[in-house]
Amino acid sequence: MFKKYFYLLVISNFLTFITGCQTLDEALFGKTLVIRMKIKSESNKNMAFENDIVTSSSPEFSKKIEQTSNKDWFDESNTEFQEIKKSKYVKVYKTYIIPTESKKMVTVNIPKNCKYIYIFNRYSSQENAFPIKVNSESNIRMLFDKLKIEVKEIDLKSNELEATIKEDDNA
Repeated sequence: MFKKYFYLLVISNFLTFITGCQTLDEALFGKTLVIRMKIKSESNKNMAFENDIVTSSSPEFSKKIEQTSNKDWFDESNTEFQEIKKSKYVKVYKTYIIPTESKKMVTVNIPKNCKYIYIFNRYSSQENAFPIKVNSESNIRMLFDKLKIEVKEIDLKSNELEATIKEDDNA
């Protein structure tokens, strides 16, 4: 069985938060997270991973985002959500990883006044599923888990994490 390996580089002294029992409030909110993913294998070329990581500093928009299905969020014809995505109170970070790419970098700036992070998955098996909600009570490992990234080894002496994308049982 082939596995897809990624290296995640976490910048700005972020690595220390991942290994400890820090909450997302201490680790992510008000900081910039840069994740660099590098593919070690070209197996399973047709598989892609696409997530929207969404932050909102507006309670009104947060409520709407939380009650949105994956299908509605990615529907280009849904004008309400297209407007929400353009709001100055909402930030949307696209993570789109194709295994044949050699390198992909995602920078996520999470405002201090943001209470939750929402994660939508375009290719979720449940189109009508609601987004994954990560709050300040959640451990940082939960975020990697929800993004289907399994951390295999953490080396405190370097800024690199070796991780694999979790295998889909239905594939």
